[in-house]
Amino acid sequence: ADELVRQTDALVEALLGSEVEIFALQEVENGGFADGSAIDELTDALNDATAPGTYAFVNPTGVTAPGDTGGLLGTDAITNGIIYDTTAVNLVSSDALVFAESSADVTFALVEDLASLLGSDYDNPVGDFQRNRPMVVATFEDQVTGEIFSVGSVHFKSKGDSGLEDIVEDAKDFLTDNQAILTAAEVDAINDAIDALVADPNYDQGDGQGFWNQVRADAAAEAYTYMTTQYDVFGDGSQLGTQNYLITGDYNAYSQEDPVQALTDPADTVDLLDAFIGPDAYSFVFDGQRGALDQAVASTGLAADVEGVFEWHINADEPDLLNYDTSFNDPRFYSPDEFASSDHDPVIVDLQLDGASPDDFLFV
Repeated sequence: ADELVRQTDALVEALLGSEVEIFALQEVENGGFADGSAIDELTDALNDATAPGTYAFVNPTGVTAPGDTGGLLGTDAITNGIIYDTTAVNLVSSDALVFAESSADVTFALVEDLASLLGSDYDNPVGDFQRNRPMVVATFEDQVTGEIFSVGSVHFKSKGDSGLEDIVEDAKDFLTDNQAILTAAEVDAINDAIDALVADPNYDQGDGQGFWNQVRADAAAEAYTYMTTQYDVFGDGSQLGTQNYLITGDYNAYSQEDPVQALTDPADTVDLLDAFIGPDAYSFVFDGQRGALDQAVASTGLAADVEGVFEWHINADEPDLLNYDTSFNDPRFYSPDEFASSDHDPVIVDLQLDGASPDDFLFV
């Protein structure tokens, strides 16, 4: 409980200090959107620090009953969310996209094939679950200009193996431990299953993109298709797809990797980090190496309104010693400011909307 207070205080300082009007959040506790949920508590903390009703959160599920599991978004313990300044923008509509990530089905089938060859009592370390957290999407109307635009908050699967490497090593150990009793056909079957899994695009191919790369690329391609042809912009079926959108968040992929390219290769999108910051962009530090895992990709329609893009380096460069955790840190190092409020740096997109009337928007 003490750590939650410390974390909340630091997050509120970071969020308000950014002077941002729409927050695309990742790693929010997946507890629904009712009173007392994590996103509700964070919104309340922002309002307590400003004025009642200043901030509100997006509820893409429509479920508000406390404890109703129908209000959970995805199957992970964490999810995405959006909080916005009600004095600056009006919420028009919202939705969530649960990614099909079809390549994960193929990968898991290969895993099951291999696991079935390792004995009936083998405990498969690879679970069949959603890899990417669902994308939260919201459409807003700017109160000054009337311009309408959409924001998607994403958090793609990490580069970790999530058991893929373990099952391959287990299979190799199984071959070694049972070489005296396995037939040649059984050995061949296990080796073929290992080779098939290692060759799968969700296994680490040694090209620097890590594990589950295809799953991230699946989600990126799905996000693009959804935003451009499927998203119900006004929530009434009158328009599916938009040319005025931003997809931002933790892609768990660097700019030259397949998932980012899946969103930036189309001619009608703009890689905002590349356009405004360039090769020195970074939002995360891992083992002393820095890079931009957090991306911002806009449609050309919205990119025309982007005045600047900034990475606010308040987290990636900071030592763990300064964060809210008290388990192994001396709590006296903590300071309730924006630094070390998270582990990724925020990416801030500055929009200067052009004042077009709502009827003039660049929608498909």
